[in-house]
Amino acid sequence: MKELLKKIIIQNEDFDSSKKSKEENILENSAKENYVYKKIISQGENNFVEFKSSLRWDYEKNNTNRILEYVVAKTMCAFLNADGGKLIIGVDDSGAALGLEKDYQTLHKKNKDGFLLQLTQIINQYLGKEFYHYIDWRIIEIDGADICIVEILPSDIPAYLNNENNNEFFVRKSSSSQPLNMRQVAEYIKLHWSNI
Repeated sequence: MKELLKKIIIQNEDFDSSKKSKEENILENSAKENYVYKKIISQGENNFVEFKSSLRWDYEKNNTNRILEYVVAKTMCAFLNADGGKLIIGVDDSGAALGLEKDYQTLHKKNKDGFLLQLTQIINQYLGKEFYHYIDWRIIEIDGADICIVEILPSDIPAYLNNENNNEFFVRKSSSSQPLNMRQVAEYIKLHWSNI
């Protein structure tokens, strides 16, 4: 009986140490990710990186502004139609981490989960669920502030922005989301997606 108890204790110790090892790995990966994104933010915006101060909180007007959701969706659309990129929400144009707290206060669920749900609704409304597998979104902490990281892969098909039942088309050029007219869209699609 004592021998059986020793085996159980040893197995539990092994389980605890492997569990601790997994927790340490998670912390280590989180620290690496934090370091990588601090470095990306320090390098500023470019054709592959865009900062947005918030999802829907207007820092200039000091209130909720749903038009900012459209601006976020427009940026995702432009990245989808170009070479992909990273949209970082909660960081101003100078690279200062503002966080998401102001956005949280505008939501029904005033926390990370509520924010991610709202971002999902924006993707559904403006782009469509068919683009989920090109977009990954999560919240990380940088300098004590929650920041939303949206990683966008280039799409295999053209992405149109549904703005009040009008389809709009954007591409990423010169560190901004550029609109294309119908003629430009046709030419861009022909050159960018030769398989269509």
